[in-house]
Amino acid sequence: MAQSLVVVPAQYQRDPADPTNNRQGKFRLYRTLTFQVAYTPVASTLSNEFTPPALWSVRAAGGAIVGTNMVSTTVTVDTSDASGVVRVLANYTSANGVWSVAELQRVPGSDLWKAQRTLPKTTRLYIQAIDAAGNVAQSDAKGVSFILNRRLAVSRNSLTFTQPLGAPIPTKQDVVVRNDGDDQLQWVATSRAPWLILSRTQGDTGASASSLSLSIDPTRMQPGVNRATITVTSPTLGVVNAVQQIEITAVVPGRVLLPFVRR
Repeated sequence: MAQSLVVVPAQYQRDPADPTNNRQGKFRLYRTLTFQVAYTPVASTLSNEFTPPALWSVRAAGGAIVGTNMVSTTVTVDTSDASGVVRVLANYTSANGVWSVAELQRVPGSDLWKAQRTLPKTTRLYIQAIDAAGNVAQSDAKGVSFILNRRLAVSRNSLTFTQPLGAPIPTKQDVVVRNDGDDQLQWVATSRAPWLILSRTQGDTGASASSLSLSIDPTRMQPGVNRATITVTSPTLGVVNAVQQIEITAVVPGRVLLPFVRR
């Protein structure tokens, strides 16, 4: 008996500003669709492998501005799979209804895949990873798509505090949290270290940046080297590089024991 597969090409994009918990959006049918089918032959040893690749992170680094609305962008995807990832695709559109595909290339000796394109700043994209068994994983920022205008960044990824013996507590140090695009982002900063003092734990930034001041409390630290991590995340939908980490190293002196001399 012959079997048929009927496909109706369409796209749904929810409205992130919808007050009804993102249940409203746009649904549109496509007039044409070019697609590829990923599959595994029945005789393959991988025919019973149904686990898609793991997509660990999607990052986009903007480079030089070209003209008034274009940006040179490098997309980096971290993905892995037991059977091996064979292809990674970035599907992107500039809100004109036409989608294009960029084929990412694997960085030798790693699980990273990269592609460089010059794209409009308003570009939206989602990622697909295909393994050797024909399984496909997709990352699309919870249905909103990643937006190049929303790229969370921090000015420093590591800081060191050193308190010499007998000296006062080190002065604070500042980190700038910014959006490397044009849209406004919200951000949240967290740390589990009780000795690390954050001037604020949340903020927002548009084209301008916002400052996060950091200081330490030596009375809550162990003598010697203390380490902690600050995680800066963005709850804004569609943010690329939505998780940033700042490594903190703080050195405080221990007790000094003078030798006992018998006279």
